[in-house]
Amino acid sequence: MRKLNQYLFAGFLGTTMFLSPVQGANVKVNQCQKVINDYTGIFLRASDQTGTRVGVLRTGDIVKVLEQKKGSNWIKISYPKKGYVESKYLQPIDCPATSKPKIKSN
Repeated sequence: MRKLNQYLFAGFLGTTMFLSPVQGANVKVNQCQKVINDYTGIFLRASDQTGTRVGVLRTGDIVKVLEQKKGSNWIKISYPKKGYVESKYLQPIDCPATSKPKIKSN
């Protein structure tokens, strides 16, 4: 369970409270994250929103974490394209299965 101080209040749906990770919260290498903001840029370098954009992510897209330096709000991703994304636009999720086991028929 994560420490409560790593979360921000994000809103209510009826009486259910949702929490979202604070930008810059530590993430693990190879962890999957879901994009929560439409048209989120993937940049060539961290902290470079006005620089070279190498791709765009849409809400619901899944990215895979390569690294996040301590104290940085930028996450280096390896999938779907290598580059950097601001952590405030991402939410941790379980990685989807990449392939299903093949069943041999007799």
